[in-house]
Amino acid sequence: MAVHRAGFRPLLFNEFAKRACETLEANGAQRLPDGQKPTRAPGPDEKVPLVAGDVQELDMDYLAGQVDVLAGGPPCQPFSLGGVAKGDEDKRNMFPQMFKAVQQIQPKAVICENVRGLLRPSFRRYFDYIQRELELPFEERGDRTWEQHYEYLLERREKEPDDPKKRYDIVMMPVNAADYGVPQIRNRVIIVAFRRDLNVDFELFKELVKPTHSESALHRSMEDGSYWERHVDVPTHVREWVMARLPKTMPMDDGLLPGTPCVTRSPASATTSPCRMCRTSGWTAPSTSSAGSRNTSAGPVPGSTTGTPPTNSTARRRLSRPAFTVCPAASRSCSWTSWWPTRPLRVASGTSTGT
Repeated sequence: MAVHRAGFRPLLFNEFAKRACETLEANGAQRLPDGQKPTRAPGPDEKVPLVAGDVQELDMDYLAGQVDVLAGGPPCQPFSLGGVAKGDEDKRNMFPQMFKAVQQIQPKAVICENVRGLLRPSFRRYFDYIQRELELPFEERGDRTWEQHYEYLLERREKEPDDPKKRYDIVMMPVNAADYGVPQIRNRVIIVAFRRDLNVDFELFKELVKPTHSESALHRSMEDGSYWERHVDVPTHVREWVMARLPKTMPMDDGLLPGTPCVTRSPASATTSPCRMCRTSGWTAPSTSSAGSRNTSAGPVPGSTTGTPPTNSTARRRLSRPAFTVCPAASRSCSWTSWWPTRPLRVASGTSTGT
């Protein structure tokens, strides 16, 4: 959907997760009946088909030559700290399906997103293999092991291709969503590939995707008061608590925009839970609860910079319903408040294609 918002017209959605499918449907996608597969690209006034299910069963040959961008995020569990981290041996590893889609569709560009776990030393060689295979997606693996195929690709990439449309040039970027103005620390790896015959200016591309926001700019905006002028409804005690946690020496101006910290107003009806950073660091949220609401926070109180971590996971989950909350990581962009609505969220990620 982000690709759609960027100006592309989606031609196909594929998603396995039930809630993500519901999200796509809530945003206008037309879910196809089980077993039915699309056979043509939708017109400008037609709904985008959603194939809910295993991407391994999806044939995308009918889209060959019609797609500008193939965007997708193969399942992260094979490479994440929360998964088993078995990499290529994990049956959930869908990178081969990404390469299959590139072979069938032959898009002008590819955007692939995954977790930072791919940068871990234990996955370094396999991650390099993923990048080499995206460079040469038409050099099929066949019966080779991935290690054998990797060595073959290293040899092949030294030779100029007969057809530049069969070769892609790639850029790999570790990114943090907070550095682009999103109020959340979300570290990911993005791989972008352009078909070689397009002669893309990579220096210009790298310049265009540089971070736009920074933590240091956020700190300076709080110190000079410009941040608080934009957020006049923040209570005084919350402001004082945040200001007390700023660095004593401010960094130099880096020319970027201030990031967005988690100083979040929460209605009494909202259910909240701490972000991953807060859970990892053992903090719970300080709060000023409305009358009648129970405050079970074991974290620091507003105006304090210290606190007692909760004794167990249950205590971390027993949060009050505060009128105002501040994440302990408030000096850094962070999304502390998690909303659990009764309808699908209007955000999702999935494999999509667009022109």
